[in-house]
Amino acid sequence: MKRNIFYISVVFIFFIFTQSLCLAQTRSDQFVTFDSIPDYSCLASEIPLFARASSGLPVTFEVLTNNATIVGDKLRPAAISVENNRIQASIVVRASQTGNAQFNEATPIVRVFRIDALGFNNAVRGLNSYGKNTYCVGESIFFGVESFTGLSAVWTLPDSSTVERFSISYPVATSSLSGVYSFKVKQGVCESFRFNTAVTVFERPSVAWTNKIDSLENDSIPFSLSFSPLGGSLKINSVPTQTWVLNNTISGTYRFEYSFTDANGCSTVFNDSLFLKPKIFLPPPPIPGPIDSTYRVTVYQTVTPNNDGKNDVFFIENIENFTDNTLELYDKWGNRIFLKKSYRNDWPVDEIPNGVYIYKLTIPNHDPKTLIGNLLITK
Repeated sequence: MKRNIFYISVVFIFFIFTQSLCLAQTRSDQFVTFDSIPDYSCLASEIPLFARASSGLPVTFEVLTNNATIVGDKLRPAAISVENNRIQASIVVRASQTGNAQFNEATPIVRVFRIDALGFNNAVRGLNSYGKNTYCVGESIFFGVESFTGLSAVWTLPDSSTVERFSISYPVATSSLSGVYSFKVKQGVCESFRFNTAVTVFERPSVAWTNKIDSLENDSIPFSLSFSPLGGSLKINSVPTQTWVLNNTISGTYRFEYSFTDANGCSTVFNDSLFLKPKIFLPPPPIPGPIDSTYRVTVYQTVTPNNDGKNDVFFIENIENFTDNTLELYDKWGNRIFLKKSYRNDWPVDEIPNGVYIYKLTIPNHDPKTLIGNLLITK
């Protein structure tokens, strides 16, 4: 009985083994057909892939060059950097079918195709740049590369931010805008090597009037002007001068424009002014000896035209005894602002602003014939 059981077990094991061999011998071979992929230009954003297995099983695609991705049965190229005038970029794709219980694994098929960047590369090499690399604080910054149809551009700024345009512009340059600006051109999946532009914004030179004064006595003319740094150019009242000396005795405001340009080509224009005071003409000393008061002219040197009955007009005592007279009034710049012959104490000075003026009274038959002095007008 035991011997029969042993024989039955051996027969069963042999049966199972022979059945497995039969099954293994029934798996079929298969092969993969992978259509050739033509070359594409930089504008290719999605490329269809055509491959099939003789078994009808699905085919798997795999990119071997790490410059594209597979989405279903389509290939999407990644950004392809065209460096050092390289005119082509290769993409390698493998199609495979690993088999199953009925089919053996198929031999994988590899296809190589290219992104042709020749046209893109020629366009990039033909781009012309413009602008300059150095600026002065306050100038307008403008530089870049001429635009080209079908291309886009990206600038990387010194602070690592990016802007998509062909040119860089700032209305007012500041020193913080100094740095390296990197330029990259793109067309579809292709992008060019970077153009690096180092931009420097220089500070403008500091200029000073070293012996500055606000006003100057007329008796101090000529007056030598001093500016720092040396080597600039000076204009006095818009007229260029080489002497840096104010030697005009005419009273008034003198405006100075001093400009200096440093070694970086940056200029500073300094503007200021001073007032040259008029000469004060004092009346001559009185003639010694007794003089009849009827014939002595006395000028009252203050006018307060406020209708209070006191000093409301420019009053000259005894002027009525000298009808042949001429009265003139000058401002502090020496400009004559009033002229009257045969003055009769009838001028209320309404049209004259407050201030100190210089009068000149001429009387041919008076001794002295000319009286000059200051007149204060206060309202």
